[in-house]
Amino acid sequence: MLQNPSNFSLFLANLNHSVIEVLNPLVSDDNARVVLSEPTLYCAQPPSKCAFMNYALLVASYLRFGPAHTKGKSQALSQALVDSIEEHGGEVRFNKGVKRILTSRKGEVCGAITEDGAELSSHYVLCNVNPLTACFELLTRDHVPEWYLSRLKNWSAGPGTFNVHLGLDCSCSQLGLETYENFVHLSTDLNKQHESMRHAINLNPQSVTLTAYNIADDEFSPPGTSCVVLIVYAYAEPWLKLRPNEYIKLKHLLADKFIRLAETMAPGLRNHIEVAEIATPLTNIRYTGNPAGSIIGFDESYGSGTSQLNLPVRGPLPGLFLPMHR
Repeated sequence: MLQNPSNFSLFLANLNHSVIEVLNPLVSDDNARVVLSEPTLYCAQPPSKCAFMNYALLVASYLRFGPAHTKGKSQALSQALVDSIEEHGGEVRFNKGVKRILTSRKGEVCGAITEDGAELSSHYVLCNVNPLTACFELLTRDHVPEWYLSRLKNWSAGPGTFNVHLGLDCSCSQLGLETYENFVHLSTDLNKQHESMRHAINLNPQSVTLTAYNIADDEFSPPGTSCVVLIVYAYAEPWLKLRPNEYIKLKHLLADKFIRLAETMAPGLRNHIEVAEIATPLTNIRYTGNPAGSIIGFDESYGSGTSQLNLPVRGPLPGLFLPMHR
């Protein structure tokens, strides 16, 4: 239910403040600050940069509606979207990426050309890629207004992730895991931890998030097994500088560090690993095409004082929509 913002004067007074600016004067205990700041991880920003407005709306939504997990894994959600489109008379084509967005002489979008050369006509194009990709690869900059390009110049790619996916030969309960998402911190300085991965590969990690999928869905893996993933934000810049042999060596070394860190919560974790897959921000680039492998879009999207400057869903050309710009 929509409510009148003027009824929440304290919220309005802190719109352009960061989480840390609002939280620290009210909470003096460092450990309590870490616990209360944890939701900033969902915004891919440290507490010092995360906008209080986004934090407050996120927490309010979580408390009111609670968490949810897609039954049948993420593929079930993708299939539901396909089913809905087809039920309404639409057509879904697989393995046919878009090569170019077409424009008319009036400067409006008028369709798209797929990678196999098929030309599709449409008055509207919903483009769920990053605006940088949409403007410079699918449209080319000659078709994009200068005012929009100027806005893009002021934004930078947000963080990607370093993931360690683990298939285990035991249940989560055998490892002492009772909650779906678990946050491990050896330090109370979340800001330092976030920034330590921006320009370098931190081989002395102080935090990791452990997600135990079987806690939410006991059918996520076969009986007697479980799947967990260790996650931390990471930027692509330092990984792009590595030679191939350095890349392989460091990703395995860092994965071992995170497994060791996770064992402070799940003792004996490494003894139950049957299969392991490691993903870096470069893995995200390969499979998603997102600039710098970002999972959040632009670094400034949830930043204090900048959240109100988010790019609109309506694109720079008539008929173009960019619903996934973040």
